[in-house]
Amino acid sequence: MKTLLNTTPGFGKMAKMMSRTCCALIAFVVLSSSFGASASAQDAVQWRIEDGGNGHWYQIVPGDLLWDEARSAAESVGAHLATMNTVEENAFAQAYTQQAVYIGGTTNGENACFDQNWSWITGEPFDLFLWVQGGNNFCESEFYLALLPSGWNNIEGHTDCCCCRFPALYEYSADCNDDGIVDYGQILDGTFADTNGDGVLDCCQNGTCFDPVQWREEDGGNGHWYRAVVLQGDLGESDGIDWNTSRSRALALGGDLTSAETQAELEWIYEEIASHPDLWWYNAGENDGPYVGGYQECESQGCEPAGGWRWLTGAPITNIVWGTGAPNNSGAQDHLHFWTPRNEIAMTFDDVSNIDTGGGRSFIIEWSTDCNGDGIVDYGQMLDGSLLDTNDNHVPDICEYLPEDSNHVLMLGDYESVAVIPHHPSLNPGDELTIEFWAKIESDGRMITKRPGDGGSY
Repeated sequence: MKTLLNTTPGFGKMAKMMSRTCCALIAFVVLSSSFGASASAQDAVQWRIEDGGNGHWYQIVPGDLLWDEARSAAESVGAHLATMNTVEENAFAQAYTQQAVYIGGTTNGENACFDQNWSWITGEPFDLFLWVQGGNNFCESEFYLALLPSGWNNIEGHTDCCCCRFPALYEYSADCNDDGIVDYGQILDGTFADTNGDGVLDCCQNGTCFDPVQWREEDGGNGHWYRAVVLQGDLGESDGIDWNTSRSRALALGGDLTSAETQAELEWIYEEIASHPDLWWYNAGENDGPYVGGYQECESQGCEPAGGWRWLTGAPITNIVWGTGAPNNSGAQDHLHFWTPRNEIAMTFDDVSNIDTGGGRSFIIEWSTDCNGDGIVDYGQMLDGSLLDTNDNHVPDICEYLPEDSNHVLMLGDYESVAVIPHHPSLNPGDELTIEFWAKIESDGRMITKRPGDGGSY
């Protein structure tokens, strides 16, 4: 029986034929070969970005569930029934599950034999079809999707029939605080608290997550975007975050730890972000504020403790005030954070080791990149949707698909048939130019980006 389920391409068709005459046998095939009626959910696994994945987490939750029951159970813990948007994601899910599980596809009661009737419960485009041989039949009654080791099959998952109950594959994809990291993983590693176990970060529910803010040019700023990130929950003396980890997380989100090169920028950062009490951690008699992008680079004796300080941009640090007794270079302290020696909040600083997890609970990210040279920081354009980031790697698509040596200077949109292209300072008379055309085509309610060299037609 197990061999039949795992290796026979026509399993879906055979199961449906037999279900009319031998429901008990089919129920035995599915349940005994799938998961052995395990009593508890398997540990969740992440499809890691560095492995070509999406950063989401997936978990098999066993049980004799109808599809609606599986959907409700997933949503009660901040997940959803998994959706398969690429062949690679489907392969990852099959390698993990190795059994029949419900996933988040449905026709909402419409005829299952018409591809256009299928949808994902998340609203994502349903344009991938990986049916088992002979699958997707009994179109007027089987409106729900199951993932099998050999492909997909539609199931009559809304009635209490003998072969309509399966375990579920949960997918955790929520990022309620928009920090670019799936919340579930941050709950698992303790970065954020979820005290009521509903899969939603406490800070998203109580309003203590921090939204990104822009230092607008019309307000005298530089147009950059900034955001505070803070660990939640009760922390022991060494349960904070270190400078290195803070910077790694900032870089992973497409930014870096903030470099307050001018007094005006430093004062704005402090007043708008760093002075918030939730960012400070009164720990061992000192008040540790957020990490920033300052470091010490000593090239000669006598540099310590106050010499050789620079921002990550390379600019020398000349505009900060050290807290009382700082800097002191106690234990190779050559990185920077807001700090006061008492339980108060102030625009003063201290040197800190880059690996000291007792040195803070928060950090400040700054986004300044303008990869396409249009004079606007990319991060804001990705936030408002004017630049696409379809693979969620925090780099606009337009900057990934154009050659590295191109100028990336023009964004043409909403133009009439004739457009005047403004001069850009990176262009010089006599330069050899290549003009490439991009088109966005709306098809069946979804937007397709046509890039140079893609070929094909839409």
